[in-house]
Amino acid sequence: MQTFLISGAGSGIGRAICLAIANASKENSVVLLGRRKQALEESLALLPNSSQHLALQADLRDPASLRAAFREANLAKRNLVGVIANAG
Repeated sequence: MQTFLISGAGSGIGRAICLAIANASKENSVVLLGRRKQALEESLALLPNSSQHLALQADLRDPASLRAAFREANLAKRNLVGVIANAG
C-alpha cells in the first residue's frame, strides 16, 4: 500500500487530488489533512474503499496541531510515498 498525504484536502483542488490518487489504484491510501473536519469527512466519503483512507483535522500554521495529526496518522508505519502541500 502506498500512502499520500494531502493538505487542503477538504475542498477544491485538494479534494480533486485525493479522488485522483484514490481512483488511480486500489493500492493507494490517502491521508487527508485540513482545518475543517466536516469538509474532510465529506471528501473522505467520496473516496473508494474509504476505510483505507484517513481524514485528520490540523492547521498547518500550528506546529502542535500538526504533530498531533502526524502521531494519529502513524506515518512511521505507512509507506508514505508522496506529500502534496495544497493548503492555502
